[in-house]
Amino acid sequence: MKRGRQNYTFDPFQGIYNSVINSGKIELISNDILKNKISRIQDLLMDYQEEEDETRSTAIQKLYPFLLKQPLEKFNYNSRNKEITTESIQTKENYVKIIESFEFNNLMVHLRAWMSTIFEEGPILREEIVSIINLLELETEKHK
Repeated sequence: MKRGRQNYTFDPFQGIYNSVINSGKIELISNDILKNKISRIQDLLMDYQEEEDETRSTAIQKLYPFLLKQPLEKFNYNSRNKEITTESIQTKENYVKIIESFEFNNLMVHLRAWMSTIFEEGPILREEIVSIINLLELETEKHK
């Protein structure tokens, strides 16, 4: 999991997976369902990560610049006691104007579209990972 300021991403460790696939050792797995699921999981991970990347990119390229143009708060730094304070320079009505603005609404619609795909693909990905774990546990139990 990478963290960049307030953004978390799903970044699974894939070294062992790549080793098994690239070495051809996946053929040692006799359970065809498990073998197929392991073979497919990389595509599901990539699809999910593409959606995450697009959402982040949209926020960075479009939403953040829009918000930076809005005078939301003023930060004051007192070097004597090293205290940071904020001073609101907009009223509640101005916040409402921003939220109701055409540009802000378009940005939210765009982000929601990207995020809805993440919310759809995330549970599917999780279900596949849990299924693989369960099948692996069953296979290891057989060989004890």
